[in-house]
Amino acid sequence: MKKWYFILIINLVIFSDCNQDRLPDENRQVKNTNIKELEGTLRISGAYALDPLVTRWAEEFKKTHPKTVFEIRKAGTGRGLEDLISGEIELAMVSREFSDEEEEIGFWKIGVAKDGVVAITNAANPYLTNILSEGMTIADFTDIFTSEKGQQWGDILKIKNDDSIIVFTRSDISGAADLWARFLWKEQKDLRGKEVEGDENMIQAILDQPLGLGFCNSVFAYNKTTRKEISGIKVVPIDHNSNGIIEKNERFYDSLDLIQRAMWLGKYPCHLFRTLYFVSKEKPLNDLETEFLKWVLTDGQEQVGIEGYVKLRNSEIKMNLKMLNEE
Repeated sequence: MKKWYFILIINLVIFSDCNQDRLPDENRQVKNTNIKELEGTLRISGAYALDPLVTRWAEEFKKTHPKTVFEIRKAGTGRGLEDLISGEIELAMVSREFSDEEEEIGFWKIGVAKDGVVAITNAANPYLTNILSEGMTIADFTDIFTSEKGQQWGDILKIKNDDSIIVFTRSDISGAADLWARFLWKEQKDLRGKEVEGDENMIQAILDQPLGLGFCNSVFAYNKTTRKEISGIKVVPIDHNSNGIIEKNERFYDSLDLIQRAMWLGKYPCHLFRTLYFVSKEKPLNDLETEFLKWVLTDGQEQVGIEGYVKLRNSEIKMNLKMLNEE
């Protein structure tokens, strides 16, 4: 009995060793057959909102495809679409929906991530306590960002003070400015304030001005590592019901995770939460573009949350992959 038991154990060990020697080879073979050797250059231009994520995607993609080259330029959604029309690039980064004129052109687009737009002020703003406890209504923001007459902090916060609100807006044709204007039932051309180009310059302008008020893509307002607001910046809460108090269900601005959850649940204005897109003249046909977009929708989604963005829903990913695979 012991002899047979001993032989059985020896056979099991040998069988196990044989499988361990064989399975890695089989796994490598399957893996290798599914990876295309890609090379070439992919030129991308457009939305500031997408630039940090696309830059990270390019770095990660190149680890598997070292012969690929990415030329990425952040220039705003409008410039990205202009570059696409002129043939300077293959993919435009777009952070808003198309206008009627752009729809008529017949661009091909695919959603790749989500992000929001937030109002920001300086953390050293002397009225910060009032701002955070009372918030601002849509009417307040409309008066501040569209009135020809300059507004004072005292007027908005209902206190005796004549300090002017130093308002900043975007100079470039940006998705963030378009979204902010739509939130106020206006257009970007209606926004008033000192003009700055891009989110980084908006952040710096607010950091330099304690009485400043502006807006930016939420990914720039928060530190992707600590998930807290970046040093020197405070996100301005929105008083949804205009009762002059930021209530418990409206307090979700202290961290990136909290505000993103609020965006998903509809507690944050839906007009300020949108899908970010890659856009091309027509459906990509070459291997580099197609495989990169497929990677973005699969493995690349792992980088979305790390970089401070919101992932697509599984249903959106499946739909987009279907679009890519259609003949």
